[in-house]
Amino acid sequence: MKKRLLLIFLAITFHFLSDAQCTVSISAADSLICSGDTAALTAFTVGEGHELDGSNIGGNNQRGNMFDIVATNAVTIFGFDVSPMGNTTIEIYYKAGTWNGFANTPSAWTYVGSAPVVYTGGFVSVAFPMNITIPAGQTYGFYITSNSTFTSLNYSNGNAVGNVYSSDANITFLEGGGLDYPFTQGTGAVYQPRVWNGRIHYAVSIPASTTYLWGQGQTTGQISQPLTSATTYTVESTVPGCPTMYDTLTINVSTPYVNAGSNVSVCAGDSVTLTATGSATYSWDPVITNGQTFLPLASANYVVTGTDTAGCVAMDTAFVEVFPLPGVSAGADQTICQGASLTLSATGADTYVWNHGVTNDVPFEPIATNTYTVVGTDVQGCQNTDSVTIAVYPFTTDITVSGEIILIGNPWSGVTYQWINCSTNQVIAGETGQAYLATENGSYAIIISNGQCTDTTDCVTVSTVGLGENSLDNLVSVYPNPSNGTFVIRAAANSDLEITDLNGRLVKKIHLNNAQTEIELFETNGIYLVKWIKEGRSVVKRIVIQKN
Repeated sequence: MKKRLLLIFLAITFHFLSDAQCTVSISAADSLICSGDTAALTAFTVGEGHELDGSNIGGNNQRGNMFDIVATNAVTIFGFDVSPMGNTTIEIYYKAGTWNGFANTPSAWTYVGSAPVVYTGGFVSVAFPMNITIPAGQTYGFYITSNSTFTSLNYSNGNAVGNVYSSDANITFLEGGGLDYPFTQGTGAVYQPRVWNGRIHYAVSIPASTTYLWGQGQTTGQISQPLTSATTYTVESTVPGCPTMYDTLTINVSTPYVNAGSNVSVCAGDSVTLTATGSATYSWDPVITNGQTFLPLASANYVVTGTDTAGCVAMDTAFVEVFPLPGVSAGADQTICQGASLTLSATGADTYVWNHGVTNDVPFEPIATNTYTVVGTDVQGCQNTDSVTIAVYPFTTDITVSGEIILIGNPWSGVTYQWINCSTNQVIAGETGQAYLATENGSYAIIISNGQCTDTTDCVTVSTVGLGENSLDNLVSVYPNPSNGTFVIRAAANSDLEITDLNGRLVKKIHLNNAQTEIELFETNGIYLVKWIKEGRSVVKRIVIQKN
């Protein structure tokens, strides 16, 4: 089936005669149809030729004339004789309907053709073939003109535009007007009434006694049949006054073909290219562009309509299957303590690949907080990803010993402490700071907790408690204790004093000139260590700052 408008194809054999015009011609909607379409053909017979004269008395002239011919019976105009006043070239135009009112409208006219003529002093034929059919009862306007500025055509003055000047049993010739070339030169000037000087050659179209015989056996003037291959038609026609006439026309058949290509399987989110072949142009449903990538949203049939150069169409289908992505899950976010191990087990696919060197379902020990991403692949090869965050709580478990003081380094916010005696494995009541002043020699450790994780440091040994205790400890006293920030220290004069917090930060350092010195400490509430130093000996005291 075609989807374009088709031009009328006429196969006509012209026999240009002065007094006879016997022809038969086959016409079809098109000489090329699509396979399976119906070929409709019409045989058109023109019988014995006739002629009708216009005026031949001269008396006036202009470049050309417009006039009407009225057909009593259907006729075919196949020639004109004209009366030129010199050598020139004749142009002929026609229109359905009267000429009157269209002398200055070139677009209303159809150009027939042109030919040179030689002046003879009488009628001369315009020597080119024409085949203008006027249906019975219809009026056609004609414009016959010299295209030379210097040569006019003879015509005669008339009585009234539209008056019958001459007629026979088939046509009537009417008075018209004279005008300059071309089409009044745009002035609109028409000289009327004027009678064209010339002769009309015509034949009766499809006379009533016409007979037909087609090569396929039909005897009517019109036949039709579906075709799947090229077929040649021949018609024989007879009409009184003419010899037996023949015409032949071949109807070619186009068999369209289109291939949509192979079916396609893709994963959701992947693009596809469908490229049809075999035709001249392609139209897809759903709408895509042939040979260009697109993103299918769901599985669907894609139907392509291919149109060949003859306008014939064929259809084919390609199925695009869109596989959903696997629902990969990396699991829930987790929080673990530093040094602990865990196992990541993704689900929703068939195989899994993790970043950071992790293997699915195999335990590992994260060393820091990190995001772990897994790529899961299903049996169709489709992939999806998911991520899980593993928060690792780190702890500082390194402690140092300085004399009787044990200190844990790099404390963490939100962390609680509890010192223990490793010898008894018992907690030391009230010792919940980051530093501990041992009161006796022994082995000590600290339990660290942040609410999520708990860890215990290695045990450390203190062995300096009591060395010189009787001779030194009584030499230093601090009061009041607790203090609001101002306290007194009694110790030997000409000595040094260092005050640190439990993190080991030095908050104050002074030289004691006197045996009793008042100290003012502008620090937050907490426990501070007061270290007295003189001649290589030292004593450490604790003081509690407790401001209101």
